[in-house]
Amino acid sequence: MKPEKPELLAPAGGMEAFIAAVENGADAVYLGARAFSARGYASNFSEKELEEAIDYAHLRGVKVYVTVNTLLKEDEIENALKLLSWLRSIGTDAIIIQDMGLISLARKYLPDLPLHASTQMTLHNSEGVELAKTMGIERVVLSRECSLEEIIRIKEKTGTEIEVFIHGALCISYSGQCLLSSLIGGRSGNRGFCAQPCRKKYRLYCEGKQIKTTGNYLLSPKDLNTTSGLGALIEAGIESFKIEGRMKRPEYVAGVVRIYRRLIDRYIENPADYYVSEEEQEILTQLFNRGFTNGYFFENPRWRLMSRENPHNRGVPAGTVIGYDRHSNRIRVKLSQPLRLGDGIMVENAETRPEDKGKIISSMYVGKGSVYSAGVGDTVEIPFDSRAPSGSTVYRTHDKKLMDSLKKESESGSLRAKIPVSITTTVISGRSIGLEIRDRDANSITIESEYLVEKAEKQPTSKASIEKQLSKLGNTIFEAAEFHITMEEDVFVPVGQLNELRTKAVEQLENLRISRWKRKPLDILQVCESGENESLENGSVENESLENGSVENESLENGSVENESLENGSVENESLENGSVENGSVENGSVENGSVDKESLEKRSIDKESLEKRSIDKESLEKRSVDKESLENAGQEAEKTIQEHLPIHSLLSVSVYSLEGLKGALEGGADRVYFGEGLFRRPEITGQEEGSTKRSEAIFEKAIAETQKAGKEIYLITPKLVKDSRMKSVEKIFSHVRKLGADGVLVSNLGTLGLAKVGKITFIADSPLNIFNSRTFAFLLQEGAQMAVISPELTLEELKCVTSHGPAECIVYGRLELMESEHCLTGGLLGNNNGQCNAPCRSGKFTLVDEKNYEFPLLMDYECRMHLLNSRSLCMLEYLPDILESGVSSLRVETLGMDNPDEIRKVTRAYRKAIDTYLETGKKGPENCEKLGKGFTTGHYFRGVQ
Repeated sequence: MKPEKPELLAPAGGMEAFIAAVENGADAVYLGARAFSARGYASNFSEKELEEAIDYAHLRGVKVYVTVNTLLKEDEIENALKLLSWLRSIGTDAIIIQDMGLISLARKYLPDLPLHASTQMTLHNSEGVELAKTMGIERVVLSRECSLEEIIRIKEKTGTEIEVFIHGALCISYSGQCLLSSLIGGRSGNRGFCAQPCRKKYRLYCEGKQIKTTGNYLLSPKDLNTTSGLGALIEAGIESFKIEGRMKRPEYVAGVVRIYRRLIDRYIENPADYYVSEEEQEILTQLFNRGFTNGYFFENPRWRLMSRENPHNRGVPAGTVIGYDRHSNRIRVKLSQPLRLGDGIMVENAETRPEDKGKIISSMYVGKGSVYSAGVGDTVEIPFDSRAPSGSTVYRTHDKKLMDSLKKESESGSLRAKIPVSITTTVISGRSIGLEIRDRDANSITIESEYLVEKAEKQPTSKASIEKQLSKLGNTIFEAAEFHITMEEDVFVPVGQLNELRTKAVEQLENLRISRWKRKPLDILQVCESGENESLENGSVENESLENGSVENESLENGSVENESLENGSVENESLENGSVENGSVENGSVENGSVDKESLEKRSIDKESLEKRSIDKESLEKRSVDKESLENAGQEAEKTIQEHLPIHSLLSVSVYSLEGLKGALEGGADRVYFGEGLFRRPEITGQEEGSTKRSEAIFEKAIAETQKAGKEIYLITPKLVKDSRMKSVEKIFSHVRKLGADGVLVSNLGTLGLAKVGKITFIADSPLNIFNSRTFAFLLQEGAQMAVISPELTLEELKCVTSHGPAECIVYGRLELMESEHCLTGGLLGNNNGQCNAPCRSGKFTLVDEKNYEFPLLMDYECRMHLLNSRSLCMLEYLPDILESGVSSLRVETLGMDNPDEIRKVTRAYRKAIDTYLETGKKGPENCEKLGKGFTTGHYFRGVQ
């Protein structure tokens, strides 16, 4: 029994790439509008182009998925919903989406519009997929870190359609969980403007001493290539195979789609005879590669995942430098691959900056004469401005002949197989000619001629001549596969009448193939959640909102466009080189480069009346400020504001990861503690029995008892990422809550949230759930969250738009986590090449240092995942009045990376005093960040993200 053929899903960043994808065999294409698309640096599609693209695809039997997969700010929701409504009307097959608030609105107002969960939603376990299904998601793009075994388990448990990436660039972080580009340069990956800082140079340090590493690009993964394991993925029953590359050139899309089309069909036809030819693999390598990896499908690749020596396109080795002429500035190269004028090359070890290593060959010499091309074994001289040592490898990064061929063939319109049609005609004297054309998708057109068939006076028209004329489908997408002709003898039909009838029928069939996907526009969308009463007029979305939205589509010159390297033969010019990262302290969000005036903020007037209403009740601060029962009922009060559940006073919450830290937080005056013992490895516990169940339970029992003795709340922290095989560890945490009497848990992914909801465990939704707007906030509260921690990417003004809708928490101190990665950097670098790891993370504190000498602490957890922390701690002490006046219910001190309980106590006490002083007097207290240390940042509170 043959396996089901998976959908081949291709990327398109513009119309040329879209046509290339369709013509080279894609079953579906995903693309973005010019607003709310997670590839803000791609050219993307205008309103007119979107409709043209969808019609072009549907005519050829190809589906189109539109990406609206960025997190949305409050003032973007309306335009995003308008965009979805318009995309629905023009026949979009599905929306690839991330923002949970927009998902909830789409399900309410556009219930017949299919939604696919973007990989940005970080769905990686069965419970998360199940919850996504209840939200109205039909297909899930799983995290790239899921193994094939895990994918199969998720499919079996949920029955949900699964989409996976099979080729292209990889992120080192779990998608949707990376703040590196955001906090370094203000360009948010969650908003489609990732500047790819992971492709930059870093140095590894342990306890202040640099560790020598092979290569300097320590966060740069290779590219995914699953050709060798494609059969196993097909046998797993995965519905859709996705190629990454909306930033790539049309020729790249054409070549990669063509090869995977061929390989999928080859396996389906004869699994036992599946193979990948050397030519096919070489073309994939030539088109773009940083080295290839199978990713996480079949095993954890560990060190083999990374491309540490070169983060750019390598192309294919084309020769070796055997000399350099300083007088003529030419390198002499012995060729192992043909080279031609117009090819791009990169020379390894050239004495120049990496981004200047590449060039397009404009002249080439053999002996004393110039040549257009040279073959394998030839020695050529190529002008090159920088000295390249003998023995250096020359890579061909751009093959002009290949690219020209792919472009020409894709534009010819001759690659895609024609659609077979059945033609039935009736020719009877004295009647109109009847013609029916039916395609394989059961679309059928029947028309009749105005002309009445006549008796033949001389030469009668034959069946063969009728068939000949009706089969002339020319440049259409159809080909005649069957004929059914009923006719009388001795009749005459003019050729022109047959041609006219055929042309009309084909035109109507084309229109039918397109129009059947259109949906009737909705006249008005009433958005009345959260007390609003706004009319969203539908129809064609305004050009301005579609073309630009509220996110500027920056010029490609400022983006990190990988495909530029294919155009000019040089490595891509990453946006961080030209971006806001060059602005010194803007890198980490310092106030000096934000839009805030410190003095004016300190002198900011305070509404006395509002302060009187918030007079402090110290006793209530020690008790629960939020009524648990009413909040549990909030999950049943869908589409209502949750104002009545707001606490009177802002609590001070502190996250800690040890008993010592918990003690410091309680002594400092925390109202609530988030306890995460056992989540992260620490050097000082080397040799101890870290995983002992009894020891773990004893620690939790002591933590809960001490917190309750102090009259405070304690919530247990659950891991941000939990695969199905590790869900028992979450259930163990839940059992601690039930058995030991903790107040609840902190959840960071939809799977853990769903499990807590089913288990009736009180929970708070943490910031990794990416709460960007009041819609997402309301959705999580309706799902049963007692409180939600707002995304640290929001400004203070944006925060206010969310906090008025329910109990919200914001982080006001600590090193924000920039990424969580399945790849353990220290294990990959310091373990052996057999993939074995001796847990070097226990030997000391590790940091990554970038080219500007900023230090980013590294933490490792017990699942051997890497956590990268920001180089500076967030500190908002000076601006606490503004935070409190925003309406937040809780302020959070994050102590991740802080091991000293005295430091935790000091920081907590400073925030305790600042809160109490303001609530009692209405004035800002004397506490400030300088008293806590150096090198702080205000994050995004005043500058925001692109």
